[in-house]
Amino acid sequence: GQLGSLTMLKLFANKLAGPIPVELGQLANLQELDLGANELDGPIPAELGQLGSLTMLKLFANKLSGPIPPELGQLGQLQELSLFFNRLSGPIPAELGMARNLRRIDLSRNELNGLIPPELGELPGLTDLILGINRLEGGIPVEFASQSSLELLELSFNRLRGSVDWAFRERIRDGSLRLETGGNLITGLAQPPMRAPVAPQPGASGNASHHSIAWYQGPLVLEWDWREERIEHQTPILGRWALLAVRIDHATEIPPPVITRVLDVEDAVLAESLAEAAPPITEMVEEGRWRSEFLFHLPGELFEDGNQLVHVIDPQNTVNETDEADNAGAPITLYGERPPKFRAVFIPMLTPGEEE
Repeated sequence: GQLGSLTMLKLFANKLAGPIPVELGQLANLQELDLGANELDGPIPAELGQLGSLTMLKLFANKLSGPIPPELGQLGQLQELSLFFNRLSGPIPAELGMARNLRRIDLSRNELNGLIPPELGELPGLTDLILGINRLEGGIPVEFASQSSLELLELSFNRLRGSVDWAFRERIRDGSLRLETGGNLITGLAQPPMRAPVAPQPGASGNASHHSIAWYQGPLVLEWDWREERIEHQTPILGRWALLAVRIDHATEIPPPVITRVLDVEDAVLAESLAEAAPPITEMVEEGRWRSEFLFHLPGELFEDGNQLVHVIDPQNTVNETDEADNAGAPITLYGERPPKFRAVFIPMLTPGEEE
């Protein structure tokens, strides 16, 4: 601790044993500390959080135990933190999210538990977060989905549960994020969010509002009242024709026109208006309030993963006090499974006495 001008200390694989000296925290100019692949034991000294110039801390492959000191979050210049292959326990300190220059964190192969701190998803330059083979619980924080710098999120062999938020979909799909979740109780990608239209009540945007939708692919696949949870009766089949039932409430006996647009994942219009399957059916639900159901054909080539449906009331503003912007429902993202390909081989069979 008396080498005040020391900037680099690398003692990798030297069979060093015993605890890490707390005096190392006095090396004010130290930039790189590598004690990896030794036989060091005991806790990580909290005093290491005083090394304000430190950019690299490697303590991997030792016998270190106890918690990760939250004081390491004070290392404002730290870029790499490698603590893997030890016996560290307890939660990952949320304070690590304060070390804003971190690029790579490897805490794998320890005994860490608790939740993954969402604060790690707010590190602006983090590229690799490796937390595999621990005892982490809970879900995957959605903050990582919008962390544009993140390239590797390795979470395999923990005790994580639930599904991967839909917000991760584009990052995984375009290959900009590698997400490893094997060895957990992760059920896969969550269903896309279905947001209610802007106007939940008639009159809030003129004299009409969205009420509910339903999808049919032969049997009923999905139904959703804007005020209730959606009900999925069976998984939608991608590439297959569907019938859409769109219900609206309105304050006039004659319903305003309704169209359904189809957009792709980049919001480009694939179909300005789907063909109607039948004339709308209108019924009075109470005095001065009616409900109409519009039916639309959704061709199979448009029923693709990530395409979006937008139901619009009175798109041409032909009804008094009805505005198109207020009456366009929020985009509903299509999802589903693709059916397996069916292959059949026909073998001709001849009975004795028959000619080919």
